[in-house]
Amino acid sequence: MTAVETVNLILLGRTVDVPAEELGPEASPHTGRLLRRVQVTFSVAAEESDEVGKALTKAHTTEGALRGEDGFRWLVTGSSHSYSDGDRVHRHSVELREDEEIKAERLELLGLELAPTKYQEEVGNGGILIVARVDPDAATDEALERALTDERDELYFDVLRVGVSEKMLRMRFGRCLWQKTDGGRAHLLRLVSQQGDDEETQRGLMLFQPELGHLERKVAAAEEAIEAILAELQSAGVLSESAAPAIRARVDEAWEKRKREFDETRDLNLYF
Repeated sequence: MTAVETVNLILLGRTVDVPAEELGPEASPHTGRLLRRVQVTFSVAAEESDEVGKALTKAHTTEGALRGEDGFRWLVTGSSHSYSDGDRVHRHSVELREDEEIKAERLELLGLELAPTKYQEEVGNGGILIVARVDPDAATDEALERALTDERDELYFDVLRVGVSEKMLRMRFGRCLWQKTDGGRAHLLRLVSQQGDDEETQRGLMLFQPELGHLERKVAAAEEAIEAILAELQSAGVLSESAAPAIRARVDEAWEKRKREFDETRDLNLYF
């Protein structure tokens, strides 16, 4: 370790300059960029030590990162503190690593270009998890839906995170949610890197399978059958023009009326 100039930090609303020792840089798992690492030691009044400790704990994540007046952000990667009974000051030793803003301008995958409106990357188990909201136009939405369906069994494909790294990642879809919007449809995509995708996470892909897959297919088939029957009955004059919409409206209301039925169990002791 080599002594360097002081590091500027804002703690408990006050700016402090603390001596620092330079540690070896660390490659970012997101971008590959070398991130600065330092170790700092400082003392605070005993009555403030708990609040400082809470701030250091929060600073393990980007949301709580420590900042300086220069705008530089630090993540806490390790910390300890010491004192003796009756001490009026507590000594904190903290290892800091440069924080970096991770935001993809665009995701390129499976021939699609998606611009996230919200974006987050997490690192765990040696791999990367991407969570991104996208609000595509109608044509892109249709292509994305085909990809989500067609690639479900193919697993891994190349993903380029424009604005984050030029390195291509092999990833798969996790659970991807969607909702209707005024402009069409929004997607909350989860992408899991092949690296770090171990047997445990792979088993998660098979959770409730094959039962859930069979149920999904049967529900879809039942809905299509009902629509076909309504169309045939209306075409044959058995149903009036207003009957089919009335039936569909009743079906749409069924969930709110009957959803509590799905909370019934034969034995509460199984869950408590």
